[in-house]
Amino acid sequence: MQRVRHGPHRPAQDSRVDPDGVATGTLADALTAHLAEFVGDEPDAPVFRTAAGMLPARSNLSTTFGRALVAAGAPQVRFHDLRHVAQVYPAEAGATLPELMARLCHATPAAALVYLDARSDRDQVLTDALSAAMASTNSQ
Repeated sequence: MQRVRHGPHRPAQDSRVDPDGVATGTLADALTAHLAEFVGDEPDAPVFRTAAGMLPARSNLSTTFGRALVAAGAPQVRFHDLRHVAQVYPAEAGATLPELMARLCHATPAAALVYLDARSDRDQVLTDALSAAMASTNSQ
């Protein structure tokens, strides 16, 4: 099975970015299966195409993406919102700022922080975690 590669889509400016990084695990396996079914074998095969089989132009990428979401029964989001998702979930999983910067090829912390968003549903999770940490400290 082909492995899903991740890394910069442009030359690494920084030795901390591993351009040959290989993702593994459930998410990578699901993505690999999806790519095998819907995307050509060529390394530079496009992930998205229009209904006519053409590459979406920058001017209609949002429309093409929106149609794909409707066809998949997925919630409507903007294509660019995926960059926010690509930062928020790894951050919640414990990624460090340099790791987040590497994921989206950001050269500065400020650029990476632009894509981190607060989620109201995390408030209770954070409160519970702090309470557990305080209880653990008090019992020692």
